[in-house]
Amino acid sequence: MLAHIPAHGLPNARIVRVRSQGTDLGFKLDDLIIHGASPSGDALLEIQSKRDITFAPKDTVYREVAEQIALSHSTEVAEERHFVGIATQRTSRNISGAYQDVLKWAAAAETCGQFYKRLSAKGVASKVMRDFELTTRNNLVAGGVPDNDEAIWRILRRLLILEFDFESSVSLARTHGQMLARQMLADEDVGQADALWRTLIELSIATGTIGGSIDRQELKRKLVEIGFRLAGDRDYGPARIKIAEMAQMTLASIGSTVTGVNLPRFEAVAALDEAAGSHHFIEVRGGPGVGKSWVLRNLAERVARESPIIVLDPVTTPSGGWIAFAQALGISGTASDFLSDLAASGGAMIFIDSLDMFTDPGHQRTVVDLLRAASTIPGFTVIVTTRTASNPDFEPWLDDTITAECGGVHPVLVSELTEAEVAILVGQAPELKALLDKGHPASKIARNLYRLSRLVKVPSATEIRTEAVLAHYWWKSADGAAPADVRPAQRILADLAARSLRNEMSVVI
Repeated sequence: MLAHIPAHGLPNARIVRVRSQGTDLGFKLDDLIIHGASPSGDALLEIQSKRDITFAPKDTVYREVAEQIALSHSTEVAEERHFVGIATQRTSRNISGAYQDVLKWAAAAETCGQFYKRLSAKGVASKVMRDFELTTRNNLVAGGVPDNDEAIWRILRRLLILEFDFESSVSLARTHGQMLARQMLADEDVGQADALWRTLIELSIATGTIGGSIDRQELKRKLVEIGFRLAGDRDYGPARIKIAEMAQMTLASIGSTVTGVNLPRFEAVAALDEAAGSHHFIEVRGGPGVGKSWVLRNLAERVARESPIIVLDPVTTPSGGWIAFAQALGISGTASDFLSDLAASGGAMIFIDSLDMFTDPGHQRTVVDLLRAASTIPGFTVIVTTRTASNPDFEPWLDDTITAECGGVHPVLVSELTEAEVAILVGQAPELKALLDKGHPASKIARNLYRLSRLVKVPSATEIRTEAVLAHYWWKSADGAAPADVRPAQRILADLAARSLRNEMSVVI
């Protein structure tokens, strides 16, 4: 609140007031109540903090909190802007992965039916995800919520699981908070950052003890009275809005379905989840079209629900380094200050799609500047997708010292569709059965998600029964290229074929 940035859990709203112990005012989750404001309207986040909570069916702690959630209502804000959060420091793969995905799906769904169709689809959602929904439903019903899909979904889409590590011996949340404390002080008082941090903790405890609240102006007044000299207010709000919009648009351009089926790629997603918990530079690798970008999108959208993130690709990235990036987004300040600001809101992540496709030196400079700054901030994680493993002509351009500062590159491999995933696709979209059948001449390339998405554009998969017909289809369509590019592509292919027949190994294009 002092730094004037959004809270973890309210990425698009500034904190107006913080309240503790609000039972007497009707708040059911009363450990912390955050009042926020944004261009979309006022927002409210009620948080209950639990050191030990597993969200398992027999977890009595979760049952008690869910019953509190069932009774939580507000007349201050619209229902969709009233969020209920459970803060915990005890995490697990399910808490960080499957449970968060259920909540993300619920928030992204436009209707109750859309959410439950996806959750019930065999192979699309896991048993762990369905068990979590059932446990939550049972606990909410016990608290008085009607046992129907609409009522449960309307709560799930507002529910947040917030993971913190304040009690860790090396707490990143504490580190990021202390970095903000330094930035909030006038230059001559930067050495008092630790004292400011301790004072903020003492004021928080004092506010909680009396069950009171405090707004930003009152907080600043108290700090000045104590003797702290504060820096002038920064305003990263407009830049954050642009960053969020850029991330949303970039992720939306990444395909995530085939004939309407959202294939989760559980193995790759689980591997990325595990890697993100202990590594700070992760490279999602695989051949062209296998679904690397979708795996990246899955995690990015999950994180973006609670925190700000940066998402880059070769098309939308401003060219020219940090200065150009800052100018394009209206950021006043250093890269380190801005990234520290995001990290303190829980957004210590940069996602870069198709790193090996950044061929423009100006785009490369922007990436290098951002990653160099991020590598100096504790806990910042970079996740990229790349085809370097299958692209022998790729010349690495990223400075090795950057990846070294991040602890080295950790690979996560994404492969072609497995037999189990093929079965899921066929089960959800029977029209793909012929195309994915092992006897189909296109079966090998159809196991590639990108190629499959192109092939299903043919009116009927049964039209392609031989390699010759498939080649003729590609000859006519140039794999979906723009009409103006079809003829040039055909000329190149014809020249390649003629030279091959003449046993000419060199080709000049």
